[in-house]
Amino acid sequence: MFKSRVFEHAITHRFELTKVLRQSETDKMFIAAVNDLRVGNCTRETADFIKQLSRELEPQVAKDAIHIFFKEKRCLTFQPISP
Repeated sequence: MFKSRVFEHAITHRFELTKVLRQSETDKMFIAAVNDLRVGNCTRETADFIKQLSRELEPQVAKDAIHIFFKEKRCLTFQPISP
């Protein structure tokens, strides 16, 4: 299960997934990154991989997207895109 202390407080329900279903076994970097984050370990390689997945969203998609924050200050200062 998740070992990061953040998850103990942020997520009150837990499910442990034991089998990779939607990602192919050839996508080893994605699986390794998810496993690193699952145990609360974010290596430089994992952080770089996650950052390269980032992209700009169309305004309506960005407006409707769910935003997850791990620090209260960032959540309180978040300004959604105006229509």
